[in-house]
Amino acid sequence: MSFLMIVSLAYVTIEKVDPEPAFAAGEFDCVDSDGRTYIYQSTWTSSGDTLTINRGINNDSGTFSSSVIETFNSWDHNNIDEVNALSIQTDGSMYAILKKDNSNNDLYLYKLNYNSSGVGTTSYISSVDLGTGENNAASNYEVESGGTTYKYIFTSKGFFNGNQKVIRINSNGTYKVITPTITNGGNGSNKAKDFAWVSNHPSGLDFVGYDSNANDLLGAEITSHTNIGASNEAITIDLSVINGNIGSGIGSNSGAAMSLGNGDVYFLENSTGDLWLYDQSAGTLTETNDDFSNSSNTDGAGCGIGLQGSDEFVPTVTAAQGSCSGSNKTVAVTLNNSGSDVAANYVVTYTISGSTSNLTTGTSVNGGASNTSLSVPAQANGTSVQLNWYAENTSYGLRTPASSTSTVNITVDTSSGICTASLIAVSASGEQVVTGLTNGTSYTNHSLVNPVPFLLPIAKNLTTLVGRGSTVTNNSHEAYATLETNDANVDSAGTGMFPYVYEDNSGNTEGYIDTRASSSTQLATLALEVDKVNNAFYKWVNQNVHIDYWNVYEYRVPRSRFSGDRLDSLTDTLLYSDAVATKKPGALVIDENTGETVTDTSKWALD
Repeated sequence: MSFLMIVSLAYVTIEKVDPEPAFAAGEFDCVDSDGRTYIYQSTWTSSGDTLTINRGINNDSGTFSSSVIETFNSWDHNNIDEVNALSIQTDGSMYAILKKDNSNNDLYLYKLNYNSSGVGTTSYISSVDLGTGENNAASNYEVESGGTTYKYIFTSKGFFNGNQKVIRINSNGTYKVITPTITNGGNGSNKAKDFAWVSNHPSGLDFVGYDSNANDLLGAEITSHTNIGASNEAITIDLSVINGNIGSGIGSNSGAAMSLGNGDVYFLENSTGDLWLYDQSAGTLTETNDDFSNSSNTDGAGCGIGLQGSDEFVPTVTAAQGSCSGSNKTVAVTLNNSGSDVAANYVVTYTISGSTSNLTTGTSVNGGASNTSLSVPAQANGTSVQLNWYAENTSYGLRTPASSTSTVNITVDTSSGICTASLIAVSASGEQVVTGLTNGTSYTNHSLVNPVPFLLPIAKNLTTLVGRGSTVTNNSHEAYATLETNDANVDSAGTGMFPYVYEDNSGNTEGYIDTRASSSTQLATLALEVDKVNNAFYKWVNQNVHIDYWNVYEYRVPRSRFSGDRLDSLTDTLLYSDAVATKKPGALVIDENTGETVTDTSKWALD
């Protein structure tokens, strides 16, 4: 009568994919592997016709640093006045506008190609006709329509104050120039020398600029956008003054704007290189401790995605062995966003034998938290499970990995853990494995009884092994359930101490070893009872307890066999605890003079 438990361990293999893979060759990075925004500053040097690109970012402690990441000095045009109006798309493609030094101020769009091993290269986009003008401001912009994301460059003189043009960058490598309609154009300004996309436009604005002469924060909203992606695409932009008295500490020559994630924007103070943060949610413009190089001929750009300061976005997914279900086991999945400072929305699928199912199509986990509620349904031993996942934060334009999915592989192994168990019944004919048991099946012949560390039979499955004839019949070996071990205390019902037999005044018995033996036959039966119980107990320990712990199992004779050792303050019949002459342990003590049963009253009241 014991359990044989077969336990199982699981082995996990994890394939790690770079969370932020680099962009294609020739493109710049928008964010680092922690989801922080890279911002870019361009400076123009007429001698040598050189455009220098500085890149800045905050580290883990929030400290800002910048360095020269690329230079460009090869152009398809000469007599250059300047290269300005820097912009960068969320895919890392960077553009600038070249203005010739002539009376017409002819304008030419260039793509700037990053070269990790040397000077960058430029590509003149000859199909784009920007006409003439003094365009020194530009920004990227994106919009989704019909499941397709369209990318644009908006450019003009200052803050939408002349030669306003919109360039649509088509996915096939072609370009479309659109001349937008401007409403409330009086709010435009050539003193606001740049503007930036308010990504995710949570405040309703699409662009902001700053006029440092008037301390005006300016806004532009696309109020109409029709025929998106078509040849007759049309855009209407309304201009406004968001705040007419803000950022008074900034100098009078702010000349660059850089988009961050969630609509925030950096403005550069040219003479000092100081960066001022426009927090769109708070509507504030405050100076930061971040600095670029000071320059009188500079511009800036940001992709409009990513985090500012020391914040991070580093979601992961892990898999481990889950819980048992019959002989199978689930796969426990953890969506771990504890290292992030912003929420992540997870999408996870699992693939088994080529068949893919959704685990979650969108579970949001706050920054600094994890989710352990998901699991792959229970699978058989040896099943290979592949998890494919990504996580994103649309407010900050972040996605891990940047494209496709990351993969986690795990193989289910039920050979360890309590997934399978065999129940062995002990009877006169030997040991047999109990068959026909399934998950959730009740088997009424065994139960775990505490504090005795033993699986006791609760049916008569030892009756063929032991028996005392008329004293304890074969069908009377029962678990302790109803008999009172103390006739003076009804609460003692069912509290018999394993393995002894108890008998009440009506002759009913419970238990397994009857120590009231006097005849040779009864003594032989007693020995058989003891042997069989000990054998069952030994097998249970051998099958369920590690040998290192066997020494902790110490058997003590139950208190019920020591009449003078009771602690219940009650009066009860007195029993022999040992063999005395012809009297056996457990027999009643009879007064030889009166023939009456002797009673004993406990002096203690501890039970």
